[in-house]
Amino acid sequence: MVFGRFLTSKTTLILTWVLAFLPLPFLVHKVGIWRIFLTKSVHSYAELKNQKRVPSLILTSCIGILFLLIDSTLCMDKGFLYSFLLSIFFSLSSGLFLRFSPGKRKMISFVFLILLLFPSFPSKNELSLFSPLRTMLFFPFVAPFCLLGVLGLFLPLPGALNVYASFLMNMAKLWERIDICVPFLYPEGAFYFHFFFLAIFLLMVSLGFHFWGKISIFLYVTPLLFLNLFPSFSFLTKEVTFLNVGQGDAILIREGRTTVLIDTGGTKTFDLAEETLIPFFKTRGIKKLDCVIITHGDFDHDGALPSLYDSFLIKDIVREEEEFPLKVGSLTFNNLNIYGGEDENSKSLVLYLENFLNRDFLFMGDAPIEIEKKILDDNESLKADVLKIGHHGSITSSSLEFLKAIEPDEAIISVGKGNSYGHPDNEVLKRLQDLDIKIRRTDEEGTITYFGFI
Repeated sequence: MVFGRFLTSKTTLILTWVLAFLPLPFLVHKVGIWRIFLTKSVHSYAELKNQKRVPSLILTSCIGILFLLIDSTLCMDKGFLYSFLLSIFFSLSSGLFLRFSPGKRKMISFVFLILLLFPSFPSKNELSLFSPLRTMLFFPFVAPFCLLGVLGLFLPLPGALNVYASFLMNMAKLWERIDICVPFLYPEGAFYFHFFFLAIFLLMVSLGFHFWGKISIFLYVTPLLFLNLFPSFSFLTKEVTFLNVGQGDAILIREGRTTVLIDTGGTKTFDLAEETLIPFFKTRGIKKLDCVIITHGDFDHDGALPSLYDSFLIKDIVREEEEFPLKVGSLTFNNLNIYGGEDENSKSLVLYLENFLNRDFLFMGDAPIEIEKKILDDNESLKADVLKIGHHGSITSSSLEFLKAIEPDEAIISVGKGNSYGHPDNEVLKRLQDLDIKIRRTDEEGTITYFGFI
């Protein structure tokens, strides 16, 4: 090291440890960095004391157990799993792969490493076939950009950074045109199963249980491939799903291959269609939308429509009350708001879907109390098992009289967590509770699905 000419080896070790520790208070949640720091600290201490190093596998295991004792939820943390399982893999591989011939050793090691990293390959429920090649090609160009970024903290380099950033963006766009992506269903829960399974497999092989290791690989890979050949068995199922789009509405109704989306949600902070809607559709094996119904023109209901229209196949878009009753496949939607008004909320479509999943669904859009009263006057026997609460639980909707008349078993509130509007209103929640109506909220549950078979 640079300090070696002026400092003793012990002083150099201590100084290096101090310098390595300084940024750690700013990296509290970086599990991998803490693991490396603690590992190097133990090795450095052993060197200072002229003692034998603790075996890497034992040390890594002890540090992992320590982390889990501090926070047991780390067992479901992706950073923790990546860091520790990869470390254990490299600790075991030196002895484990010696059982194979030199020709096979590198190949087996490479294949197992790819398996470990596999959950990071799919993106937005698609698997890029050229992902490893992309990484190799892009890394030599990204590394200098990072260096320029650091230098930019001390030198005036905005022009160079902008030119380089533009160059990288053009490279990424060019790659998107030539890359080949295939749909790949990899649910969130499968990520953790993948890691725990590979940990067990690694242990079995290291103990010499090769036969059971091969059987377990077969039992793991077969359902994974089957699941992707028939995503969610969509041709046999139907559903009503209230997607978690933050402060807004987006409701998917699907019967087999027939698909209808009520509203798209909308946010100005990111592309909701690309980041949320389309990835979700791919998990259901949905390749097109037969119809998109826009209840009214508020941005939180139709803001994502332009992007969705550009990036996904939409056969029909319905906005006007004159187009109802609307029949899509075997699904029939009735609009109960034939009254309208001066503001957008008063013009909001109120959609009724009868006898679907053995339930009647009523989707209120943002219709206010005045519209609720008119609907009740003209539809005295109107009932619903599931009620999508109007205007995200605002006090301007969901009157006590309306809730009593509709008699829903469950009320869905599509709302953004910590939104600036104060939705849902406490008075609306109290009304629902007083009437013993089950409350389900997307800001608490996430995406909410009613599911069944055809």
